[in-house]
Amino acid sequence: MPYYGGFEFIEEAIKSLENQTYKNFELIVVDDCFPGIRASEVLEPFNFSWLKIVRHDANQGLASVRNTGFDNSQGELILPLDDDDLLEPQFLEKTVAALVHDTTAAGAYSQVAIFGDREETWIPSITMLNIMSGIPGPSTILFRRPLFGEVDGFRPGHRSPDSDFWLRVLSRGHRLVRIEEPLYRYRKRPRSLSQSTQFTEVSDLAKANIELYREHLLDVIALQESEVQRLKREYLELECGFRQLNDGYVDLLARYDEVVRRLQLRSIKLQINKLLSWKNR
Repeated sequence: MPYYGGFEFIEEAIKSLENQTYKNFELIVVDDCFPGIRASEVLEPFNFSWLKIVRHDANQGLASVRNTGFDNSQGELILPLDDDDLLEPQFLEKTVAALVHDTTAAGAYSQVAIFGDREETWIPSITMLNIMSGIPGPSTILFRRPLFGEVDGFRPGHRSPDSDFWLRVLSRGHRLVRIEEPLYRYRKRPRSLSQSTQFTEVSDLAKANIELYREHLLDVIALQESEVQRLKREYLELECGFRQLNDGYVDLLARYDEVVRRLQLRSIKLQINKLLSWKNR
């Protein structure tokens, strides 16, 4: 787990680990030389035997944080978890069970419950072509320890070291399994990537994995075209839905105005009748 000043969220993230039904784990928090409150100070109340805090002497970035966490770990299964995200209580239990059951799978992940700025369920599909096409999955994937050495860990200097790592893993023929439940909770904050930033990340991936992109260029283009067509269909469906909503809104507004008009007339008539009744006494 990286730490760089996320003290408003990291306690909640650690509590989600404390609540796991699977208890045989350790947590390595890597303080990437945050100049303010240190991780050791923030986490002082958490006196857990399974919690270890490591601090860099200088800020090194996410890839180095991941590598430092790995170097200080002992487990046969590794899970990157950002300090503002959460795990449902059965995340570890079910992902570990999936890898025990499917010994050929390199890693396991789950559907994602997005919360924060918006709430929805995301069902990612983590494949080599998806990552190459700019459709990454979550970084919180439980994976077998040997994978790290096979691809020489996370490469510093990348805009998206997680995507680069999994692209290299999947390009070697490994596969991942997905748990069909939203057991990972991803916090959506205003710092979401813009389209230009996402394009830059894909460009960065392509430069770092140029031979892989050359080999699969036609497949990537075909997937991109398929995604464009899917988005066009979704846009047309949404446009139709909004048109129907607008028509319904206009109809309801007209009915509302008519009811209000009738109520006003009825109220006026009642007042007149009361006045006439009072005068006739």
